[in-house]
Amino acid sequence: GRALFANYTFEKIQTDKGPTAAFNIDSRAGTPAHKVNVGGRALLGRGFAGSALLGYKDAFEATSSTRSTRRKIGRSFRFDARLSWAPRPAWELFIAGMDLLQPYRVESADGTASPRRYEGGVSWRFGL
Repeated sequence: GRALFANYTFEKIQTDKGPTAAFNIDSRAGTPAHKVNVGGRALLGRGFAGSALLGYKDAFEATSSTRSTRRKIGRSFRFDARLSWAPRPAWELFIAGMDLLQPYRVESADGTASPRRYEGGVSWRFGL
């Protein structure tokens, strides 16, 4: 019927080396210190089910693995949701949305962004 989950990650990098020779950067700033995800799913009745995820990530500095570029990535929130309907036990129709809070979310040093996405589909379970 229902499930809830939450996870939290705290990561603090400590080093006495200071900036690295290759990029002249401080590796301690390259990892978000706090990451949190909270979500759940539930059967809604009449074959409907829904799920949602809300996430948070602290600001960090991304470093390119192919160029000596660095970009400050601001703190971000994420919201994903999915609604499905099973007209029969083996069939499911669904719609889902990812990154619904913003049109895109930059995650890398070269500016590559994860866009808001919508998708839908049909699945059919068979066999075992």
